[in-house]
Amino acid sequence: MTSAPYTSSPFAPIFLLMLGVSLVISYGLVRRGRVAALIMLAIGGLIDVLLFGLFALAQGDPVQQAVVVGILLGIMFNTLAVLIALFFRRNATERQPTA
Repeated sequence: MTSAPYTSSPFAPIFLLMLGVSLVISYGLVRRGRVAALIMLAIGGLIDVLLFGLFALAQGDPVQQAVVVGILLGIMFNTLAVLIALFFRRNATERQPTA
C-alpha cells in the first residue's frame, strides 16, 4: 500500500523566510516604540495570516486546512511577537551615560 507522495513547492522556504522577516520587523517596530501595538497586531496579523496560509498551500495542504492554519498560527505568532516586544520595552533599563 503506497500513499501519494508529499508534494512541496520550491516557494515554501521563501514564504517561511518572509514570515520570519515579518515577525522580526513586527517585534522591532513595537520594541522601539515606532508603531503602536494595536496597529501592529492588526497589520502584522494580516500579513502573517497571509504568509502562513501561503506557506501551508506551498507545502501541499488542502485549501481549507491552509486557511485554518493561516488564521490560527498567523494571529498566534504575531500576537506573541508583539507581547514579547511590549514586555521587553516596558522592562528595559535606562542606560546611564558614562563620564
